[in-house]
Amino acid sequence: SRMSTYALEAHCVGVILRRPHQVYRVDRALQAEGLARISPEDFQHVDHQSTVRLLLESVDQDIAEPLNFVLSSLSLPMMELADDLLARTADLDPNEDRVLEDLLRVLIDLRERSTRQNIEYLRFMMQEAQEQGDLKASQYQETMVQHTKVLQSLHRARGQYTSRTALPH
Repeated sequence: SRMSTYALEAHCVGVILRRPHQVYRVDRALQAEGLARISPEDFQHVDHQSTVRLLLESVDQDIAEPLNFVLSSLSLPMMELADDLLARTADLDPNEDRVLEDLLRVLIDLRERSTRQNIEYLRFMMQEAQEQGDLKASQYQETMVQHTKVLQSLHRARGQYTSRTALPH
């Protein structure tokens, strides 16, 4: 069964809440595949975006433990969300490498989904522009080509992480 985007995002953010320093390993692994580092834009849900923004800040500061830094910065409704995210990942595998691979697979899946959506949207915009003889058509096409290249890199990266273990359900 394909997990909903919300569930995948929640899993991802929950794992990072529990293991904020995995962010560095995630970034290294993504960059090794020629992919961009993790960012709030990887997530569609605003609550997840703002939590990830805080998490990224939290690992860049030395004043507090990352999780404490995040929790002390959250509003009350956001605290409830954080509780839910932590509850979802309560039985996290103690093996850090497996946690990392799992995280990377889910992130890659999320990126593939949003990149495909972007390509669909651009294809639609391009057709509209072409029909109206709009010069923007070639810009859309260029952006589509870039997105397609990203999709290919994601696909390659996915092969790295799915050959070893199966996606969580």
